[in-house]
Amino acid sequence: AIAMAPSFNSLISAINSGTASSDKIKSLTTVNAADVQFVNVEDLLKGNDPQALNDALSKNKDGVDALQSALGSNPALGLLLASSDTAAAKVTPPAAAPMPGMAKPSAKDIVAADVSADNKVILYYWKKQ
Repeated sequence: AIAMAPSFNSLISAINSGTASSDKIKSLTTVNAADVQFVNVEDLLKGNDPQALNDALSKNKDGVDALQSALGSNPALGLLLASSDTAAAKVTPPAAAPMPGMAKPSAKDIVAADVSADNKVILYYWKKQ
């Protein structure tokens, strides 16, 4: 598969195939950090219709939920995501605050994923304010 540059259209189509993506994520046993690309949905929204995004998300809520839970339970990908487990956060010393906007997304911020045939993963995240 040819890696596409992420676009608003690829985001919508990734949301529409959320359940299939979550199955692919579940079957990924090893992931190279270098093969994972995080894409900020805010960047793709510029000049596009946020309503189309919200419609796709509400229509595919089950797929998004399945994807987030698959990401949360994938040990390899879990390492690349911020922990949303507050108990764990209390135990470890708080890390120095990164630059604003540099915070790692957590699984619940991920709204869509693309997994290519050669196991390159694009994770679309949207930190809703």
